[in-house]
Amino acid sequence: MWKLDRNPPSYFFGTIHVPYTRVWDYVPQSTKNAFRYSDNVYFELDLTDHMTATALANCQMLPEGKTLNDILPKKLYRRLNRHMNYIREKIPDWMGEDQRSGGDYYAEYQYRSVLYVWHSV
Repeated sequence: MWKLDRNPPSYFFGTIHVPYTRVWDYVPQSTKNAFRYSDNVYFELDLTDHMTATALANCQMLPEGKTLNDILPKKLYRRLNRHMNYIREKIPDWMGEDQRSGGDYYAEYQYRSVLYVWHSV
């Protein structure tokens, strides 16, 4: 958890893409207290909910016939393109041992399932 120095303070808790029931016992008490005493807490979307997943998938879609290269300023597009290539290259390093057993195919599948809509270079 990161504390943002402002008045009142704000906190940013990094995402963990597993059910909270698998990690909650390992979250420090100070972090739990920050949740408990907060006026507002915002969580990630529930991607196991069909309607949420469908709405999110629709948000990924660009207008028909358009690409990011058509929509974004050229400088921003080049920067994004470099970063997407970096992500594509790094995904195998970020996968767990069980995921690595799928080889490069699994890493490419992960990339395509999440990012390919925006980066088809």
